[in-house]
This record gives sequence, structure tokens and C-alpha cells, in this order.
Amino acid sequence: MKTLKNSLYLILTISIIYFTFYVKKEKELRHELFFTNHKLNSELTLVKDKLNNLKLIDQLEHNNNFKTLKNIQLLEENKKKILLKNKLSNKLTLIYRYFDVNCQVCIINTLKNLSSSIVNQSQLSIIASYQTKRHLLQFKRVNNIKTNISNIENQTLIKSLDSLEIPYLLLVNKKLKIISVHILSKELKDRNNLYVNSLIEYLNKLN
Repeated sequence: MKTLKNSLYLILTISIIYFTFYVKKEKELRHELFFTNHKLNSELTLVKDKLNNLKLIDQLEHNNNFKTLKNIQLLEENKKKILLKNKLSNKLTLIYRYFDVNCQVCIINTLKNLSSSIVNQSQLSIIASYQTKRHLLQFKRVNNIKTNISNIENQTLIKSLDSLEIPYLLLVNKKLKIISVHILSKELKDRNNLYVNSLIEYLNKLN
């Protein structure tokens, strides 16, 4: 009788230990599955957001291709005013429009790449909005940027794009006609790099 009780006690103890272990493992598995599922959903959301962003960008670029820019007046660093048309090359000109609210690292990297890679700098025009010349000169000095940056002041280059305050590139001819538009979204770095490098190569072949 005592042996039977001991056996039953042992079986019960083993069952309790096994059940406790099973419950613990089940909780761990559920937690792991929940975490994996949450991670997959987050990644899927990021992919969807990226695709939606790309669709929006493609639409904006498409809507502004082959339009003609207004011949606005720009303020140069030497405080002289100049019409946009007079800044354009006889061939093609790449206009880089950026905003102070954008990612500074992105702006600096793009500026340095364009400034150092385009052989004929007359084919590059950089347009921004800045409050004071001192602020601009400090920005250029700190980042070792030597290319002239024109001040658009309170005007817009392309209203639908300027309102978003996202940097963009325009390839334009002497008649102010837009040949190509590229919006520099920081979420699409590979796309940006491909476009910029292809454009630099193309412009350099024109010389």
C-alpha cells in the first residue's frame, strides 16, 4: 500500500512538473509568436507606407514634367538680383531646390556630391530660402560648400512641390522648360542615388 502511494505521489509530482513546464513553454511560444507577428505587421506597414510614398512621388513628378518655370527673380550671395533664366546654361541646367526644414545631413551630402561631381558648375544652380546671409555663409563654411546658393526669398519655384518642403531636382533647358523632376525623399535613398549619379554622368557627357 505504501509503495502504491509513493508511486502515485511520484506520478503526481512528475505530472505537476511537466504541466508547469508545458504552461511556461506555451507562454514563451505565444509571446514569441506575438512578437514575431507584431514585427511582421510593422515591417508590412513600412513597406506599404513606402509604396504609397513612392506612388505619391511618382504622381507629383509626372504632373510637373515638361512644365515651364516662371522667370522669377533670385537674390545672389553678392546681394545682386538675377532672373532665373539668366542663371541657366545654354545646354541643360540642374536646379537643386532645398529647404531649411529638411534633413541637414541629406542636404549636405547631396550638395557636396553635386558640387564635386559636375564638371561644368555653370550647369548647376542651387536655390534655397534663407533668412540671413550670415546664416548661409556659416552653413557653407561648416560644411565646406563653395557653390553659390541663390535665395528665392518668399517666392515659389513649383508651388505644388514647395508647399511640401521636400527637396527636389529639376533638369531644365534655357527656355525654362522642365525636362525631368526628381523628388528627394529621404525614405528612398537608393532611388535618389541612382537618379543623381545617372544625372551627373549625363551632364558631364554634354561637355
